Amino acid sequence: MKFKKVEDYSSRLLKMNPPMPEPEVGKIYHSFEDHKAGSFRLSDWKIVKRIDLDSDKVSKYLLEIIQDAIEGASWLFDAEQTVIFFAEAVDDTGKYDNDIGTCYFIRTTAGGWYILHSEMFWQCELDVDNRWYNGWYQELH
Repeated sequence: MKFKKVEDYSSRLLKMNPPMPEPEVGKIYHSFEDHKAGSFRLSDWKIVKRIDLDSDKVSKYLLEIIQDAIEGASWLFDAEQTVIFFAEAVDDTGKYDNDIGTCYFIRTTAGGWYILHSEMFWQCELDVDNRWYNGWYQELH
C-alpha cells in the first residue's frame, strides 16, 4: 500500500541506530508517553495483530486514519510502510486495561513504532527492544 507522501524536512531527522525491530504478535512491550521517564508515563501494550496493508483486508476507515496521520505529520510517519500493528493496553498482570484501550502502531521515518489512533495517548513510542526501558528509565528508577 502506498500512501500519499508529503515532502517535508524528514531527511534531517536523526535516524534510530539501529531501527527498532518489528514487534511480535502476542508479546507485551513498554512504551513511554511523550518520551518522559516517569512511571506514570509508562504503559504496556500487547500486540494483537500484524496488519499487512498490501495483502490483508483493511477498512477504508483505517486507511483514511493512516493517510490523515501521514499528511498531518509527514516528518514523523513513514509513507512507504506496508505493515502496522494493532495493540491492546495491558495492566501489570497482563490483562486488558479498559481505561487505556487499544491503538495501532505505525513505523516512523526514524525507524521506531509510534502510536496511532488512541483515545488515551497521542505521543507514545513502542520500546520493542527495551533500549529505553533498560537504559534511561532504569537509571532514573
